[in-house]
Amino acid sequence: MTNLKPFASFRLAPHHRLPALAGLLACACLIASAASILTSPAPDSLLVSADAPPAPDTASQPQENPTDFQQISQWHLLGEASAPATTSADTAPETQLQLQLLGILKFSDNPAGTHAIIAAADQTQKTYRTKETLPGGAILERIETSKALLRVDNRYESLSLRKFNAELQPTGQNPSIPSQ
Repeated sequence: MTNLKPFASFRLAPHHRLPALAGLLACACLIASAASILTSPAPDSLLVSADAPPAPDTASQPQENPTDFQQISQWHLLGEASAPATTSADTAPETQLQLQLLGILKFSDNPAGTHAIIAAADQTQKTYRTKETLPGGAILERIETSKALLRVDNRYESLSLRKFNAELQPTGQNPSIPSQ
């Protein structure tokens, strides 16, 4: 037996009824607003009649207050930007804090992947990343190739990488144990 009512079996699931009704209502609102715009008369300001005088040519008339673009360009509508002080560890004085930069670990080109191994006065060693507080209250601002830039009481100081003066030892000998 053939189905004589092809749309009788078409039903929306309950969770699809509300979005479908909302879409139909939105379409009806769009059609109604488009119809009212198309059928309403144009405002008089948009209509041009044949007996109206032509619009004045503003390009040929001198302006009463000419715009001075040079003056406008010097206004600071959003404030003035001050150039940040670019301090390098080379120009900052060496720190007087009892810290030693023992090594630099660079895991990537990203500055967040760089760590500094710093020893405190009590010889405890720890790795630090930028913006971390060091012993003595200094903040590690930047880690460079052979130095670290510290901020101590709103001034910059540098901490140089410690140089080892160890002579090459023959293979098999431990340099920390004196030879007999």
